[in-house]
Parts: sequence; C-alpha cells; structure tokens
Amino acid sequence: MKNNYKYFLLLMCIFCLSNVLMYSQLKPGTFSEYSDNEKSVDMIESLPEYHSTINWTKGTVVTDYSIPITYNDLNIGRNMGDLLEQLKEKIIQFTIGAVIKIRVSSVFSFNDFFQNNEVIRFKVLSILYSLPIENSVVKDSIMFGRVTVPLFGPNSLTESLYQNIRFKEVTNYLVKETAGTQNYDTLIIDMVMFPQFTASLMPRILDHKGEVIYSIETIEPEVLSSNGPVQFVTSITEALNHPIRGNKVAYILPKSTVGASSSDIALFEEDVLRIFGQQRTINQLKKGRVIVIVPREIETIK
Repeated sequence: MKNNYKYFLLLMCIFCLSNVLMYSQLKPGTFSEYSDNEKSVDMIESLPEYHSTINWTKGTVVTDYSIPITYNDLNIGRNMGDLLEQLKEKIIQFTIGAVIKIRVSSVFSFNDFFQNNEVIRFKVLSILYSLPIENSVVKDSIMFGRVTVPLFGPNSLTESLYQNIRFKEVTNYLVKETAGTQNYDTLIIDMVMFPQFTASLMPRILDHKGEVIYSIETIEPEVLSSNGPVQFVTSITEALNHPIRGNKVAYILPKSTVGASSSDIALFEEDVLRIFGQQRTINQLKKGRVIVIVPREIETIK
C-alpha cells in the first residue's frame, strides 16, 4: 500500500506538470531515489503450454524444457550428445509454438506471416535451429536446457518483418517554430489507466482523428531494426532511467487504446499538437525514443 501511494503521488505530480517541459535538468540514471529499492519487473507474457515466456522489456522469447536421461548407448559421450539433440528438438518445437503466438500488430499475429510467407518461415526456422542450447545441465537424471530468441537486431524474429518498409515523414501538425517553442527528445506514454493494453512488434500511435502519427514507418530503419519501435517498461522509475531517455521528456497519459488487441494508442489533441508540431521533436522520435509504461506483469498471452 505504501509503495502504491508513493507511485500515485509521483504520478499526480508529473500529470500536473505535463504541459511544461519535463525533467530537462536530469540525466538517465538519476531517479533511483523514487524506486524505494523495488526490484524492477519486466513486461512478461507467459505461454505455459509452450514452456515459454515473451519478455517485451528485454526483447526476447525464452523457452525452458527438460527431458529424462535414458542410457540407450553405452558410449556416454555419444549418449549425452543424442540426448542433447533430442532436448534441442523439443525446445525448438515449443519455441515455434510460442513465436507464432506473438502479436505483430493489432490485427495480425506472427502466425499469419509464418504460415503465408515462405521467405519469413524459412528465415525464422533457420534462426531457431541455429540457436545454441543454454544452461544445459544434468541433475537427478534429468537434462535441462534453454533457448533465447531475440525479437530485434541481427538474426532476430523481426529481421524479415522489418524489410522493405517505406519511411514516412510526419508533417500533419508542423508549425513554424519561435524562440520560445518547446521541443522534446523523448516521449513517455503511461498506460496505467488501460490494463487491456497489450504489446506488439508493430504498435502504432494515433492522433485524435485516428490518423497514424508514429509507427514502424516513421522510424529510421537502422534504429527500428536494432531496437524495435518502442521500449516497454513497468514503472515510471524504469522509464526515467531508461538508456534511450534524453533530457527533454514529454510525459503523457493517452486517450485510449485502439485495435482488436488494444495494442495501438490514441492521444489527446492537445498532446498531439504539442509533441508533433515541432520538427526537432519529430527528428528525435525518428530515433525510436518512445517508452511505454505498462505497470504490471502479464500472466498469460491472449
């Protein structure tokens, strides 16, 4: 209760100041005094039927599995090698089941691309089968192992999804800058009021008219490929300490979630005008400097 009250007070203070330039004098890593020594919690979706979890904060899919040890071959080395191959095959099959469940957007799941695009299917399977078995240990006649699949970066699940994306400039709300014009280098969106919000590989931010103002098309391709479109965290503290946070933060509460899976975000008109009206701010958002706060750990994927 104490921690929730502190969070509420901090949230209200930030909300009251949301129309002014936020935290321009602070650097990343300076908000530890607000953490109350709480352990950071990643945004995680669990898929127990596939022995897997999707960690949206770290950008990984992790599958853990174990098999009983059988001694079918008296050659211990060969027997263990065969068991390791069996374990890897099981883990990869479970990982495939987890991967195709991932939300790509408010409309599509990864399975839509995996089943209907041979290039993507071949690329994904090649990545999965090339991954090593981590944490391979034997205990009490059981062999344990893990596979970790990156969502972003080289040899990741999105490497083929983010190919040939046509970059689009956001100019809908640009106005002429004046000497006193505010600009921002980071956008933090707090989804605390929207528990139905879900993460995806291609989230979109919409204006009050329903037009897209931030998406994979508005981000520099190399940034999108390496980091993804947004960074998911589970607290204000983590957002303010995030490595991508700059020195001029716009902190906002959104208008609503959008889409069948509630993975898109709609903003209020005032925030749209304030943030997307300045070219310098847009230039920073092209670098993917958007952090979304989802203050909870998800138990199971929908």
